[in-house]
Amino acid sequence: MRQKEYLQRKENAWIEETGKREQPSRTKVLLKEIGKGKRVLDLGCGSGKVSELIKNQNNEVFGVEINKIAADRALDRGIRVKVFDIADGLPFEDSFFDVVAAGSVVESLFDTKYLFEESNRVLKSGGLFILHIRNLNSLGNRFRVLKGDYLDGFGAFPEDVQGVNIRLFNLNKIEELCLHTGFKLVEAKGVSGAQDHGLQSKIIRTFINLRPQLADHLIIKMRRLDH
Repeated sequence: MRQKEYLQRKENAWIEETGKREQPSRTKVLLKEIGKGKRVLDLGCGSGKVSELIKNQNNEVFGVEINKIAADRALDRGIRVKVFDIADGLPFEDSFFDVVAAGSVVESLFDTKYLFEESNRVLKSGGLFILHIRNLNSLGNRFRVLKGDYLDGFGAFPEDVQGVNIRLFNLNKIEELCLHTGFKLVEAKGVSGAQDHGLQSKIIRTFINLRPQLADHLIIKMRRLDH
C-alpha cells in the first residue's frame, strides 16, 4: 500500500469515528501565536475545525488537505481548501502568506526539508512558520525506552496505532532544518497530551513551561529570514 492511500484510509476512518480532534492545549497555543489580521495557510487542515477557529480571529485562512472527504468538511466551514498532497509542494504563489501553520503533518513526510523550503517560498519576508510536532525527547518517551516500550505515536506496520508517522523530530533537528531552509527559530513551547483540567494537568503544564524540550509535543515558531 502506498503512503498516500494509507493516509487517506486512516483519515477516512478518523472522520467516520470522531469527526474532530480534541487538542485544546495545542490549539490554544497555536491561536495565540497566530494572532489576528493575518493571511494564514493551514497545512493538513483536515475537516477545518482548527482552521475555523483561526478564521474567527479575523484572519483570512487557506487550507491544504490530501483527503477530499475532510476537505469538503472544511469547505463547509468556509475555509478555502485545495485538495493537494503537500509532499509535492504548496500550490500558491511566492510571498503570499503571513503565517504557515503545520499541525502534525511533518512526521508523515519523507522529504521534510522540501516542505520547509516551500513554506519559506510562500511566506512574506519576516513571515512565521508555526509547526506542531511530537517530541522524540519527551519525558514520556525517555521512560518508554527505559522500560523497553515503543515510542509514542510511531507504528511499525499499517495496522499499528498511528503508523502514519515515519519521521522523528526533536528541537535540535528542527534547528538544523532551519539552517538549511532560510528560517530562524524564534521560540519553542511545550504542550502536553493530558486533558486541560485537574491538579495533575497543572503540574505537567508548569513543568513543561520550564523545560519544553521534555514535553510530549512542541509548538515551534520560526521566522522567514530576508534573502
